[in-house]
Amino acid sequence: MVASYVLRQMYRAAEKAARGLIRDFGELGNLHLSRKSDGTFAIKSEINVENRIINELDNKEYQFISRNTSNSATELKDCWTLDPLDGVANFIRGIPYFAINIAAKIDGEFLDGLIYDPLRGESYEAEKNSGAFLNGRTRIRVSGNERLEKSIIAVTMASSDTESKLIESGALIRKTGSISLDVAYMASGKYDAVIVKDAYIWNIASGMVLIRESGGFFELHQKANKKFDLVAASSKKLLNNILSKL
Repeated sequence: MVASYVLRQMYRAAEKAARGLIRDFGELGNLHLSRKSDGTFAIKSEINVENRIINELDNKEYQFISRNTSNSATELKDCWTLDPLDGVANFIRGIPYFAINIAAKIDGEFLDGLIYDPLRGESYEAEKNSGAFLNGRTRIRVSGNERLEKSIIAVTMASSDTESKLIESGALIRKTGSISLDVAYMASGKYDAVIVKDAYIWNIASGMVLIRESGGFFELHQKANKKFDLVAASSKKLLNNILSKL
């Protein structure tokens, strides 16, 4: 993959910021902090990662959209969206499943997305009309599975009724705690679908680029509170089957 300048700087920023996140994750396990202190430590780590990424990214005229800003990406033509620690609850409890999440919106459209897994050193990258790749070298694609009864579906905050219907249809459900890694795993064929409820745009923007460029399909619903519901699948038929269960 010949990455664009935007995607290259996203990777450079995520890789550098990940070093501090890996260090903090190791220290968290050694400090034996209280639950409240754990949360404070994680918040500080998240803010440090965000600041490192912002300092590394060019195009400073673009606004940054994240949990720590008051801007809305839907109102901006050009911006960065940033989730510096997606899977913060996992991070706090020492569960090695969290990621850095960056996307670039240019001329009103999300064109570039990157999901970086610090602990595994895996970078899931995609750019409009250029495909999706792992670590810039290996092309990744969705599974193409069309059968609900043969599916593994990652779920975030879906209703128990929805989960029951999917399980009754033969699907296997996974609840992992990191939206972006779930989407990355779907884009690389490990999962067949993802159901996300009440996400913010910085949680899912890079994932939408990955899904599109890896051959997947998705339906996005914006809610009145500026949150989003996202349903994605490896084939159009599977997507429609899942939507019929919601």
